[in-house]
Amino acid sequence: MRIDSKSRWLARRWPGRPIKPRMIVLHTTEGTSIPSYSAGQVPHLTGKVNVRTKQIDWYQHLPFRRNARGLLNRRGGVETNHHGAIQIELCGTSGWANRRGGYGAFPDWAKAEGWMLEEVGKMVRWLSDQYKIPLVAPYKFDVWQYGRYRMSFSQWRRFRGICGHQHVPENDHTDPGAIDIQAILRYALSGKTGAAYTKATPITPSRLTVDGILGPQTIARLQQYLMVDTDGIIGPQTVSALQRHTGAAVDGIWGSQTTKHLQKWVGVRRSGVLSRWTIRALQKKLNVLPQTKAGPWR
Repeated sequence: MRIDSKSRWLARRWPGRPIKPRMIVLHTTEGTSIPSYSAGQVPHLTGKVNVRTKQIDWYQHLPFRRNARGLLNRRGGVETNHHGAIQIELCGTSGWANRRGGYGAFPDWAKAEGWMLEEVGKMVRWLSDQYKIPLVAPYKFDVWQYGRYRMSFSQWRRFRGICGHQHVPENDHTDPGAIDIQAILRYALSGKTGAAYTKATPITPSRLTVDGILGPQTIARLQQYLMVDTDGIIGPQTVSALQRHTGAAVDGIWGSQTTKHLQKWVGVRRSGVLSRWTIRALQKKLNVLPQTKAGPWR
């Protein structure tokens, strides 16, 4: 995997401000070619499918520790571009261009071939290794939902992992649509060493505030109950332990099926959407459960 950081470098024109990367946001261009970004909606990376070589040609436009400009940021809300989001544009469509625009953008990422998803997985894995971004995508990727899976301000402020433009608050886009995020995560995890999921100092879990926010304390308390490292980060070890405990298929990837099994465990409607109400129910349950599966609170 190679990144061209010279031919389409735009940092001189759009220098941005320093950020601490904490998430990856996926976009689709809704066209086949690489945009000029002359209006300023610049991502960190653009990936163009190369059918001949069966690779994605990656072009970097901005430093990863400076903010990109691909998200709407309304007054009086939350920071979006400046909130540690590494933004990736994938040339092609979420389905919108082909169904509404009628000009046949390629590829349709909802129907992407395996090697395309593998190439995205490699990039996601590399960014995860470089910036300690958890390989977890708890929000459903779908088409034409217009906000159904969009995060609240509180969820966005606490989020670490991988999401789509369709999940970002203050925005109304639905890209990258129903891209197979589970396949991307499988490819990404196939090369993981686990280094991105460790912290030098474990978190000491405590009784939780029931606020519906999946933050480090809630994650650490769940980890304590599941008897895994309490680092406050959702990684494959934590997800696999949760899947085993709730009866979900064990693959170390948090997707909608894992969320449904979690919802069944905490006693809420099995929508597959990791909503604020699901997290509140989880927090309430964790507050009354023993310290771990093996014993009571000490």
